[in-house]
Amino acid sequence: SHYKLDLKVNQSFDGFAPGHKLNAFLVVKNLGNLINDEWGIMRQGSFVGNRMVSATINDQNQYVFDEFHESNAEEDIYADASLWEVVIGVNYKF
Repeated sequence: SHYKLDLKVNQSFDGFAPGHKLNAFLVVKNLGNLINDEWGIMRQGSFVGNRMVSATINDQNQYVFDEFHESNAEEDIYADASLWEVVIGVNYKF
């Protein structure tokens, strides 16, 4: 699975005239990938119906793994999930 962590920081100030307000902000989208670009790479296995192992249940109701299907271990890698973005701005209300 893939999770994104966003960070938003706001700071309000008095404006240049009475009743005016200035708000400065910083938004970091996908902060984890700004810190480490390996954290947001999404790996997805092949089709969900492809089994990794073949198993049976024995007389003691225990799973017995009979075969490992190594060819089904292929995965697709989505690097776009590792993108991050920083937005800096101000709002001035009067």
